Amino acid sequence: EKVRAIRNIGFGAIIKIILHFPHTWWDTAQPYAFIWSAADRKKILTEVGKGPVRNGRSWLTENTYFIPADNNPKVLMGFFAGEMVPEIEQESNEVLSAGCMYMFRKFLGKTHNNITDPDDIIKSMWYSNPHFRGTYSYDSAKNTEQGLQNKLAAPLLRKNGDPAIQFAGEATHPHHFSTVHGAI
Repeated sequence: EKVRAIRNIGFGAIIKIILHFPHTWWDTAQPYAFIWSAADRKKILTEVGKGPVRNGRSWLTENTYFIPADNNPKVLMGFFAGEMVPEIEQESNEVLSAGCMYMFRKFLGKTHNNITDPDDIIKSMWYSNPHFRGTYSYDSAKNTEQGLQNKLAAPLLRKNGDPAIQFAGEATHPHHFSTVHGAI
């Protein structure tokens, strides 16, 4: 059961897109998460001509949120998750910038009239990096279905019942997976 639980660990990726702007045009105290209507999801396919599309969905709908950087008031960081992360990582900075700016203008344009284009962009490449191939492990639905959640963190015991090998890591905690405190 332990081997099955280990094999069932989920492993995924996010891509972080860091946008530097000439000046701050957003509220620096809050994150931004965008909700796409069904009509918006269709419209985006024709309005944004570049970037990955899978199963009739644009890569932009994979955005989870944008947050202001703590130590740089001219930086917004965007996080994208989901099955299109490998393709998003391979896109040019120009395509990524244009897509992010489309979202900002669409969702924030009515309340922020001074939105400017970024003057620099950096993206993470965790998925395509051969030393990492992703960013987060998690307890998978397979482990839940097979009742193996508790088996993942359970120690292997000696004949006398004492722990011989103990297991820890971000996928072993039932509630705080993908976190440092969950790994501890």
